[in-house]
Amino acid sequence: MGSIHQSRFLPSSPTVNLVVDMQYDACASVAEMEARMKKIHESVEQMRKAGIPTVWIALGDRNALHKPASNNTTARDTADIERAGFFGHPPGEIDKAHLKEFKKLMKQYGPKKDEAIFTKTYFGSFSEPDDLKRPGLASHIKGQHNGDAAATALSGKTLHEYLQSLHTQRVTIMGCNSDVCVMETAMGAAMKGMKSVVISDRVMSEDDKSFSKPDFQEDKVRTKLHNITDNPAALRDDLTHKAFANAQALTTEEKGNIRENIDVKRLTELLPAAVPKSTSSAAARRRTVPKA
Repeated sequence: MGSIHQSRFLPSSPTVNLVVDMQYDACASVAEMEARMKKIHESVEQMRKAGIPTVWIALGDRNALHKPASNNTTARDTADIERAGFFGHPPGEIDKAHLKEFKKLMKQYGPKKDEAIFTKTYFGSFSEPDDLKRPGLASHIKGQHNGDAAATALSGKTLHEYLQSLHTQRVTIMGCNSDVCVMETAMGAAMKGMKSVVISDRVMSEDDKSFSKPDFQEDKVRTKLHNITDNPAALRDDLTHKAFANAQALTTEEKGNIRENIDVKRLTELLPAAVPKSTSSAAARRRTVPKA
C-alpha cells in the first residue's frame, strides 16, 4: 500500500473515534443488526459534527489499512467493506440471504468514503510484530485464532502508524465486545501513550447487546483492566485473557499507562452539546480506572 503519510482527505486530528468489530453477525436477526448499526451510525455522525473523524475496524486475516477513498460522505464501495473483513466467514458457511440484508445495512449505516478502515487480526487493534518477541504477549496472541500465522498476519500496516500520521493524542472507542476487543484496543492505545476513552453506552458484549446498560459495561471494562494491571491471579481461568495471569506479561510502565490513560464515559459526557440536556445531566459523572 506504500508508506503511510498524512491523508489528503483527513486533516490532522487530535481525537479519532474507533468503531470496533461491528461486522456481520450470523446469529443476529436483521432487525437486531439494523438497530445496532443505526445506533452506531448516529453516534458516528455526532462525532463527525463535533469534528472527530472515525476509523472503522474489522476482524480479518491480516493487518491492513484502507485509507479514505475520497473526501465525500457517500457510502464506501461494498468491495472495500468486504476486503476489510466486515462480511465475516466464507460464503459457504453463511446464509446468503441474511448476509445480503447486512450488506444493505452497511451501505446505509457503515463506513463512508472519507473514513478509513483498518483490518485487525487479533483482539487488540494495536498488536504488532514486535509483540511476538515478548513471551507473555506472544502467548496471548497465538492463543487466539490464526496463531500459527501470527508473524505474517501482523506484518501489514499498523493502526498506530496511521494515527501518528494524524497527530492523534486521544481515541474514543465504541463497538464490541466491551471486555475483549474494545478493551484491548483501549489498552493498545494507552500503552502507545495515547489517551483512550471507552464509550460505555456504545459498547456491547455477549451478555448485553442492547447499548442500554452503560453502568454494567463500565464495570466489565474496569474490572478486567484492574485484573490485568493489579490482580492477575483473577485471570487464571479467564477465557480470553488468561495469558495476563502471568504478572510479567506487561511491563511496569505499560501497566501504569493503562491505569492513567484509559477512561470510561458515556457519549453524553463526551458530546453534551449533541444530545438533549435532560439525557446529558443524568449521566454527568466520571470515574478513573482503579489503581493499586
